[in-house]
Amino acid sequence: MLRRLADEPQADTRLIESDLALHATVLLIGRGGCFPALSVALGERAGVVGAFSIEAAAHHLANRDIDGIVISQGFTARVVDAFLTVLSEDARFRHLPVVLTADELAPSYDLPNLEIITGDPPHIAANTLPLVRQHALEAQLGRTLRAIEAKGLLDPQTGLRRRLPLSAILPAQSARRWPKAGALQSPALPSIPDNRARNSTARGSSAA
Repeated sequence: MLRRLADEPQADTRLIESDLALHATVLLIGRGGCFPALSVALGERAGVVGAFSIEAAAHHLANRDIDGIVISQGFTARVVDAFLTVLSEDARFRHLPVVLTADELAPSYDLPNLEIITGDPPHIAANTLPLVRQHALEAQLGRTLRAIEAKGLLDPQTGLRRRLPLSAILPAQSARRWPKAGALQSPALPSIPDNRARNSTARGSSAA
């Protein structure tokens, strides 16, 4: 893929060079006393979406791009067991990193990236982020490959169709027929929104 990326004429089709965890989203589920501290510890290095119920967690999974799940305290073992069973039976979520912060359940589910990490919130976050970073890299490689196959028509960061400049849409012959600079007054262009907000909104809408 790196060789194909080097030959790609679109300069915007490239891998994210910063820490991929900064572009990842972790689903934090829980309602116990350590939930705020876990949210802060994870939020320092990644995006965090909180859910106080299993129903809210299922809604986020269905409508957002999630790179990892952390299940905190506040639920009975039966509720957690049912949630993990549903995840293991759904091919969309089976390979997501899932972290349990309590050792009440044995890792006997068909979830290859299920981990039990106990301790204080900074310790849990530090051991969760490598799993989240790995899944974020896998997702970005998939989006980049699709962007290469689409000849630069897709944004590798969001997976959505990118806005092409006018020069890339019009043929070269038509571009030569345009009047010289100054003959026509350029129309006012809308302001460009912040890339981080745009990418977050786009990824959320693409998962819906």
